[in-house]
Amino acid sequence: MTSLVEQSGLSEDQSRKVADALSDSDELFALETVELSDLPRIELKDGDQYKDSGSLSTGQKCTTVLPILLLESDSPLLIDQPEDNLDNRFVCESVVNSIHTVKAKRQLIFVTHNPNIPVLADAERVFVLESDGRQSGKIVEGNVDQCRDAIVNLLEGGEQAFKKRQERYRRNRTLRLSTQILDQVQGPTRPVSLWPI
Repeated sequence: MTSLVEQSGLSEDQSRKVADALSDSDELFALETVELSDLPRIELKDGDQYKDSGSLSTGQKCTTVLPILLLESDSPLLIDQPEDNLDNRFVCESVVNSIHTVKAKRQLIFVTHNPNIPVLADAERVFVLESDGRQSGKIVEGNVDQCRDAIVNLLEGGEQAFKKRQERYRRNRTLRLSTQILDQVQGPTRPVSLWPI
């Protein structure tokens, strides 16, 4: 009542009569409702300029919205395949970091085919499912370490595929390091064709 007196310039008795008259009226709701014409504007910084979300690709929209969804909140969050339309670097750097920031205070549930999300975010509970196209079932559940074999088989393509990628990355890294060392010792080397011409 004090606020109405202060804001309207009415006496306390007049303010009480106005409040009583409006208390059983739909007009009170109309007075309490404020329509805002402003809309949130979400933009993505691309290089040195900002792009409006309406002009972004699907991947850029996901890049823009996902960190907002992962902000701290009391509500549980369920996200189905957040990696769709996102590159792995963004998943590893931004999504995983956001998960680490909020997971102690918020329940997060991810459905994913990307091993980086449960492994790098150190999921406390993993449910590994298998499907025949019509029906799915749980293979194993537990923490990341308890589900390691299933994660490697389903999400990494199996132990053999994992080892082949690891070997290829190691071989490419060794080749780059060897080239860098030769460049330092002999000066820049000319490109060498690995395929017969």
